[in-house]
Amino acid sequence: MILTGSEDIRVRKTITSIRSAFCEMICGMDYEDMTVKELCERALINKKTFYVYYETLDDLLREVQESYSASYIREIGEIKLPEDIGRLIRRFFEFSARQDEAYEKITCAASYHAIRGAMISKVIGQTLISGGSDLPAPAAEIPSVSPGFSPFQNRITYRFWTETVLMIYTEWIREGKYTPLEDVIDYATGLILNGIDDFIIKKA
Repeated sequence: MILTGSEDIRVRKTITSIRSAFCEMICGMDYEDMTVKELCERALINKKTFYVYYETLDDLLREVQESYSASYIREIGEIKLPEDIGRLIRRFFEFSARQDEAYEKITCAASYHAIRGAMISKVIGQTLISGGSDLPAPAAEIPSVSPGFSPFQNRITYRFWTETVLMIYTEWIREGKYTPLEDVIDYATGLILNGIDDFIIKKA
C-alpha cells in the first residue's frame, strides 16, 4: 500500500512498520528465505493484518521497488536517450549513492533479478517515450543510437548501457565503496561512451 498521507494514523504506523521490517530482512537474508510469518513477528503484527494490505511478499517487494524507481524517475525527468546517456550515467550513480542498504541489495543481489529487470524497463521506458509514460518502449519506438543501426544493434546497445552501469555499481558496492564516486562515474562514462580502447590508449 502506497501511503498518501491521508490515511488514518494507525494505518500509517502499520504500513511503516511492515516496510521497516521488510527492508531489515532484505538487508539480512536472501529473498527466497523470507516468510510472512517472520516479517509479521518483526513488525509486531499478526498475519491477518499483513494480508489486509498485501496478498504476497512479492506485492510488498514490488511496492518497495516502485518507490525507489519513482524517486529516480523524478530525478531524470528531463533526460532523453540516446543523446543524454552521459547525464543518465551520472544521475544513476549519484542517486544510488544516496540510497539505503535495502536499495543496494535489491539492485545488486541475484535473488532480486526479476524485480530489478522490471525497474530497468520502467526507467528506460520513462527516458525513451515522450510524455512520461512509465511503460517499456516497444522495440519499434526505441530511438536509433546511430544512423543505419538495425533493431538488433539498438537493443544490444541499450542492454550494454544498462547492464554495464549495473555491473560497475555492483562492483563498487562489493568493494565497500572504496573508490571515490567521481572516479567511478568517470570510468563508467568513459567505458560506455568511448570503449576500452580509450583507456588502453591513455595508459600506453
